[in-house]
Amino acid sequence: MITVAIVDDHVDVLDEMSRSLANESDISVVATATSGSVAIQEFVQHQPDIVLVDLVLPDTTGPALIVQLRAALPNASFLVVSAY
Repeated sequence: MITVAIVDDHVDVLDEMSRSLANESDISVVATATSGSVAIQEFVQHQPDIVLVDLVLPDTTGPALIVQLRAALPNASFLVVSAY
């Protein structure tokens, strides 16, 4: 089972990504967040295999968040997702 965490400040996008991934039998969305600060708290607890990160968040940028999460989740892979 591949575990995924998603951070996106647009709730509709976050919900749609979660629903889409939930349809996959070998993927489990273990955490979601709408800001970088919440992502750090939640994602470290759940230790996901993959983190989907929005490029622009209300309290940080995607790249800055990835740097922070990389230290706490050294085995995770990161994918930047954005409408930009």
